[in-house]
Amino acid sequence: MRFVELKSQDRLDLQTLHRARSRLVAARKTLVNQLRAILLERGYTFRQGARFSNGRSIRFLRSRRPTFLSAF
Repeated sequence: MRFVELKSQDRLDLQTLHRARSRLVAARKTLVNQLRAILLERGYTFRQGARFSNGRSIRFLRSRRPTFLSAF
């Protein structure tokens, strides 16, 4: 039988950070894709990827101010 060395506390902490970051990246990706889909239904197209959420797209949305965003 082979025994596996226990992971150090530092290694476990690093693994936890990587898992948390991975979840945050996935959540951001999901949100950006949902927003792109909503805007596409209304005739606005944006490039794919995380660059969609940069300042240019936010400024565009504020300048257009569609009726469905008027509450914000």
